[in-house]
Amino acid sequence: MSQFYLMHEGRKLGPLSREEILQKLKANSLSWTCYCLEEGSSNWRVLLEDEYFLGAFKVLNPSPGFEMEESVSNEYLGNLFQTRDWHVLKGTEQLGPYTYIEMVKLLQQKKIFEFEFVWSPKMSGWSRLSQVEDFNPDRIRALKNSGMNEIQEVFFRRKHPRAPLTASILVHNNKEVWKGSTKEVGPGGVGFVLDAMKLELGQNIFIHLKAGDDLPSFNAIATVVSLFPIEDSKTQYGVKFTKISQNVQQAILTFAENPNSGSLGAANNFVV
Repeated sequence: MSQFYLMHEGRKLGPLSREEILQKLKANSLSWTCYCLEEGSSNWRVLLEDEYFLGAFKVLNPSPGFEMEESVSNEYLGNLFQTRDWHVLKGTEQLGPYTYIEMVKLLQQKKIFEFEFVWSPKMSGWSRLSQVEDFNPDRIRALKNSGMNEIQEVFFRRKHPRAPLTASILVHNNKEVWKGSTKEVGPGGVGFVLDAMKLELGQNIFIHLKAGDDLPSFNAIATVVSLFPIEDSKTQYGVKFTKISQNVQQAILTFAENPNSGSLGAANNFVV
């Protein structure tokens, strides 16, 4: 009988059988989007990626029905703006229905993320948003560049500029310390990769970024706002700063606006 380990609220649980996990899911003491590791495997997966749990979810949470929308004069705009047939699974809560444009806007606002599960009537089952063709980056980009005024209002300029940055980062939660590498940085937060799934959405963490010639090293307190498993059991995280020196933010802003200037190399290290 297969046994699983789970990541729940920053703690590792297990080993547990499928039946034990299902009991906890029914009692709402676990989320269907908890990450699990089957004994003998090296890859963490969301519970819904296991056929047993996906089947149980479909039985316990049948896909909602919809009334047919009246036809509109512009079918394309009607599908984008008027047809509410998208649902999102966030933890134990099922949200929606949303229009396609509302989904795009929620993505823009970082209120939903690519790793979350979505469903619409044209789909055979729940899938990660990143695996749904409707939300392919090329399609979103084409939508943004369509020139349609109604659509342009959905897209907005990012509040904080970002720039690519490859540097060493230390992450800790007052109990454990992990070492990773950064992908990008901006005055509002930083993206980085760890070798395994260690953190959860909404978790508060402490970080120390060891930058190089282009940006001084600094400390900050941050909150995890996105995570996504990538290749080789690694996980990519996005965090927003909740406590950081104003001098640090200004230095990061200068770097993000001109990442190749190298003008910050002689600056002193900053701390929170």
